Amino acid sequence: MVKWADYQITSVRYNKEGTHVIMVLAHADFDDKFGDSSIWGRHEVLEALNSGTTFITVTYDKNNKPIKGALLEPVKIDDKYYIKTIPDNTKKDNLGELPPF
Repeated sequence: MVKWADYQITSVRYNKEGTHVIMVLAHADFDDKFGDSSIWGRHEVLEALNSGTTFITVTYDKNNKPIKGALLEPVKIDDKYYIKTIPDNTKKDNLGELPPF
């Protein structure tokens, strides 16, 4: 398997309003396999994204095979950063259809 990004995000936890990521479950990408999971907070993800670290969403098919999702981007709106897979102008994070944890 070819490396998709520095880290794969497999699940997400949003605030109670569903507007901001609180934390994500991420796995380092080692080309031929994913590393153990680790929990990253919102601030850590934004710092890493702004420093050039790449993240991609990953889901799994019914045979537990990983399905490549979308790259995350830090999007700045009114002096605040949002974590998005779709760089729109809404003031909320968007990581697609990742399952919660």
